[in-house]
Amino acid sequence: MPSKAAYTLRDKLLSGEMDAAALEAALSTPADLANFQVLATNLYAVEPLFNTINGFDAVAGSAAARAIILNSRAALRAAAASDFATQRLCSTGTGALLLAEILRDTTGGRFSHWRTFAANYARIKSMVNATDSKLKRVIFKSSGTWTKPASGVLALSVAAVGGGKGGYGTGSTSTSISGSGGQGGQIVVANILTLPATDQTVSIGSGGAGKNPSGSSGWVGSGGNTSFGAYVTAVGGGLSGNNTDGGWQAFTELDLQAAVFQVVSASQKGGDSAQDGLPNTAGRSAYRNPNTVAKPGRAYGGGGGKGTSAFTGSGVSALPNTGAGGGGASSDNSTSSGGNGGSGILIVNWLEA
Repeated sequence: MPSKAAYTLRDKLLSGEMDAAALEAALSTPADLANFQVLATNLYAVEPLFNTINGFDAVAGSAAARAIILNSRAALRAAAASDFATQRLCSTGTGALLLAEILRDTTGGRFSHWRTFAANYARIKSMVNATDSKLKRVIFKSSGTWTKPASGVLALSVAAVGGGKGGYGTGSTSTSISGSGGQGGQIVVANILTLPATDQTVSIGSGGAGKNPSGSSGWVGSGGNTSFGAYVTAVGGGLSGNNTDGGWQAFTELDLQAAVFQVVSASQKGGDSAQDGLPNTAGRSAYRNPNTVAKPGRAYGGGGGKGTSAFTGSGVSALPNTGAGGGGASSDNSTSSGGNGGSGILIVNWLEA
């Protein structure tokens, strides 16, 4: 439990008697350092600091205090649960300093990552691109350029999906099986620690063309790569190194918007194609659960396309900007072609200085 001296320190912060500079100086002394560390580990004691301007600005403006906050489950829970703190994190200079350190924390299994704020996801989402917010996002559905803000960047994350591979046709009426679906594109969610000094070129991978039925089952178009400069590349479906375990689901824009709030770097290979001979069968799930959808903190490979039921025609093309593979064709006749793969998508989140 915090001591009387620890509560006295907190009261000085709440009243404004002690600002960020004074707190930084106080934390250089062993006694006040110990008192603040104890405060930070007690949820009820630290909570008021994240619900008042004086307390929040003093803590967020002190480098020593921020370091203690990042190592405290209670302090981060208090900040995450507070609408007031969330707004200050996203819209003030001192808040952005603390938020940047949370976003850029690379200590893998620790609780101090951005996922701590999942409980207040609605408030965080409301701050993205708000007029007074420093938390920004741009969604690229076609190739273009990300423009580095003149004020600078404190933190940056990118989620990218490669284009899906086209589905196969059978090119034959001698069998009652379906062609296989195309492989989905790779998903990459990356926390960019070496921040770019210049604008970055964004390339969105195209979906691969379905198999052109010409009497043979050979040719299918691979999906194109999606990239953010030289920092991030999500490989298109069907390219080398991207044809095993992947996701059932076709990624949607909303899935990715959720995923980028967990900025710990992660990736999944593209979805497997459906097996030949199994109509209506989709590729394997990366998490072995065909009903799973994207959640913050997870990245899934784009879905493998389904094979069409026998004798029912061409494969279904994937939706644009999903990275899903095209569906396989039936074997009703040699003119049934596989569906086209879905194009990729790329989302950039950043915190302006």
